[in-house]
Amino acid sequence: MTELLIDGVSVVLPKDFTVQVKAENPFFTKNGEYTYDITLPLDNPTNAALYGHLGRMNATNMPRAERPATLISGGRVYCNGVEIITGWTEDSVSIQVASGNSELNYSLSSDTPISELEMREDEVDLDPRYITRLYPEVDYCLATVMNRTTEILHNHWDVYHTEKGEYTYRPSLHQRAGMFPQPYLCAYIREVVKALGYDMVANQLEDTDWKYLYICHVKSTRRWADMLPGWTVKDFLEQVEKMFNAVFVVDARKRTVRLMLANTFYQAANSAHVTAVEDVYEVEMEEDPENETMGRANVRYAFPSTDYYRRRCLPEEVFDKSPKFYIPAIPGDDRLAPYRAQLYFRDNKGWTGRIARTDNYGYMERRFFVGEDEGRGFDMIHEFEPILREGAETTEELEMIPVEMSVQNLPSIEIHEDGSGTREDFPISVPTLDEESADDQATGNGVLQDWLENGSDATTPDASKEPIRLAFFHGCDNLYFTADLSPAKIDRQPISFVEPYLRSGNGSYYWVTPTLDASLRLDKLDERFYQGGYDIDFRRAVKITSHDPNLYDARIIFEIRNKRYVCKEMEFALDADGRKGGWTGTFYPIRISDTEAENRWILADGKWRDGGVWIDNGRWMDG
Repeated sequence: MTELLIDGVSVVLPKDFTVQVKAENPFFTKNGEYTYDITLPLDNPTNAALYGHLGRMNATNMPRAERPATLISGGRVYCNGVEIITGWTEDSVSIQVASGNSELNYSLSSDTPISELEMREDEVDLDPRYITRLYPEVDYCLATVMNRTTEILHNHWDVYHTEKGEYTYRPSLHQRAGMFPQPYLCAYIREVVKALGYDMVANQLEDTDWKYLYICHVKSTRRWADMLPGWTVKDFLEQVEKMFNAVFVVDARKRTVRLMLANTFYQAANSAHVTAVEDVYEVEMEEDPENETMGRANVRYAFPSTDYYRRRCLPEEVFDKSPKFYIPAIPGDDRLAPYRAQLYFRDNKGWTGRIARTDNYGYMERRFFVGEDEGRGFDMIHEFEPILREGAETTEELEMIPVEMSVQNLPSIEIHEDGSGTREDFPISVPTLDEESADDQATGNGVLQDWLENGSDATTPDASKEPIRLAFFHGCDNLYFTADLSPAKIDRQPISFVEPYLRSGNGSYYWVTPTLDASLRLDKLDERFYQGGYDIDFRRAVKITSHDPNLYDARIIFEIRNKRYVCKEMEFALDADGRKGGWTGTFYPIRISDTEAENRWILADGKWRDGGVWIDNGRWMDG
């Protein structure tokens, strides 16, 4: 028997009731479980009372009531989510039931602006734990950021330290803008999910060093919903998935959400042996799964067309036309050794556009530019070059981008034993943002300057919203200061960075202790998140028809005729009496170890029994 509950009421189904239910694996698509149209008659008191509100709805396109809906058949729950009304007449109403990721994508968050969500608002105190402690111990940091429009520092701290190396932190006496929270990205994801009525029970991004990313802003607000104007929930969640090659997995029954990295999605996954298989045949798929895109597509940041961002991502022709320049090793203590091939030098004449070359790194694949005068300072260029893959047919653009960094003088005050203090300002790179977007113009000469002044290779982000700016914050890290690359003075500053490399300013240089193996460079994201996926044969998709009475989760690993598969989608036909006929599914072969495929039984000797297989009669044959 099939039963449909809407807002706790068992509706009256038509006599000829039949519906197709589709379950899709979010590893491959954005969907979860959903039904095709269900038409309900309104000629009975139960349905008429349940849908009496339709005549009062002031809508012309797909009204969405979003009431709880559960579809049960044969004692099994096929969909447990929300009702979506797609149309109605005087005699009937058409609905769909969306569950899992379908509920999240189609019903709750497709067009909802984040600014309309009920999110947290912090009463920020001046406790230095927000710069000395890290996520997940705290949900936001008070890292110093620069408002370029007002030229005022937000979250401005003074560093006090003794000659013995004891550090304390106090809000600066020159604090003018106030303290405003900069939420960690993982905490922001959790709060968005919570505002939608779900609990975040797992986030695999928190198992990486990228958990220290935070959202940089200069908005004078402590309300999290106001920090990303113009962004909808769907846009935000999709950008998180794209940037980290991740998947949001929704459990509608428990109202929980997990964020899973695609290259560890099937870690310790359950397995199921499918019986009563009627037919297995190979099919040709029209397109590849969506989650494979990041590992095979070109990838670039959707940078605004400002001078800063144009220097960080240069077109190929600028590389090809630029000469090479040799940077000699520094005798004795060569602190530049890990960085020399990733810098360009500058002088008072501007940018000369020469690519760095060193003994150890060769030409560094035409990446970094140098100037003629090595004594005037150095910085990096083209750090965020795009990923260009041979034969790639698509380009993915990331609208979550590294924040602009600029050099600002921040104070460090040394307290002596006699109680006196010595103040010294250090040039430190801090996130720098405009209150509104602006296009800076560059000046100069040569190949690089001509392109910066006249070229147009930058992407054009959606004008309705600014890209989300990100930076790492890892507490008060060791900074090494020097004016001539001699042994450096160490100071512990609350420092943000987008990659742990050198920066410069006013003739003094510093770098962050590389305590994190993390960066927002695309080659680093490619190495950590886009590569190293599962061995899935997408060229040999198979369709099966089975009369197995079990109802399977599309996200597990399937064993079909002694071979392992992962499911893209499965479909069931239901009528008023229950499941009608067999069910069909589309599967891809996967090569995965026994230990990763499922948890094996523990035998009497306390050891795992690996290497076994299912045989055709459905019994397990130990290896």
